[in-house]
Amino acid sequence: MDSRPNFHPRHWPGWLSVAFIEVAARVSPLWAHRICRLIAPLLLKLLKKRRHIAEINIAHCFPERSPAWQQQLLRQHFYSVSLMLFESAWTWSSRPLSRQLCVEIHGAEHLEQHTDTPILLMSGHMSCMDLGSRFLGEYLRLNLGRSQKTAGVYRPLRSPVLEWYHTRGRLRFTDAMISKYKVKQLMRYLQSGAMVWYAADQDFGAERSLFVPFFGHQTATLKASWLLIRRSQATVLTMFPQRLSPGRYRIDIGPPIHWQEGMEISAFLGEVNQRIEAAVRQAPAQYWWLHRRFKTRPEGQAAWY
Repeated sequence: MDSRPNFHPRHWPGWLSVAFIEVAARVSPLWAHRICRLIAPLLLKLLKKRRHIAEINIAHCFPERSPAWQQQLLRQHFYSVSLMLFESAWTWSSRPLSRQLCVEIHGAEHLEQHTDTPILLMSGHMSCMDLGSRFLGEYLRLNLGRSQKTAGVYRPLRSPVLEWYHTRGRLRFTDAMISKYKVKQLMRYLQSGAMVWYAADQDFGAERSLFVPFFGHQTATLKASWLLIRRSQATVLTMFPQRLSPGRYRIDIGPPIHWQEGMEISAFLGEVNQRIEAAVRQAPAQYWWLHRRFKTRPEGQAAWY
């Protein structure tokens, strides 16, 4: 991890953000929900571009639902996004997790059964994914006594201060954080026998993707996970966190996604997308609808955004 940035004026915005995060980390789950009832409508009005993207995504993924239902989901989504501010603070802060935060972990036996192989723990961009990762990391260390190293794949932040702060926070419950741009490092870590958390539900263009179904649409899906498991011979499990109520969370560890040499890559990626879609349908407001998941369209299809 890089050394702490200094207090040069160019870093002041980052340090102010850290101060805000440290304050937010001291807010109880119940008060966080109360505060977010005020924040969410403001975000809905201020983030016009992101609101437009979310509206398009929701309309295409739930065409069978009425416009009123879709607008209600949009409002619930921005409420979930505002809660993410506090959940990230609870995750990154050096403070122990509040006793008011509790988690149910289902499917932990799948982790116990595959301690002798690398594990690619695939997930999706759920709004509470940071907090879910901390819950799982602490559970693995305290309850299973695992010696297997763990790592997360992430997108580096632009602010050097926030990059230092959030990486330091995450390294309290995992062994390494690997930039999504450092594929060779990720491969080496998997090949060493580690467990790596990886969310592959973003659109990085047609060249790096294959079109497979997601919510009934042919969707550009990264091929990287297929290359990673073939070269590392990793077991593929899924992990999806979900917010149940103020302070209560659930993590579902899914059974292995079976693969073998010679199988069609589309079959594997299709199973991954099916798992993510099933998790999203359980708590649709908690998916990251703000990103342009369907940015790349098959040839001949009109752009969505």
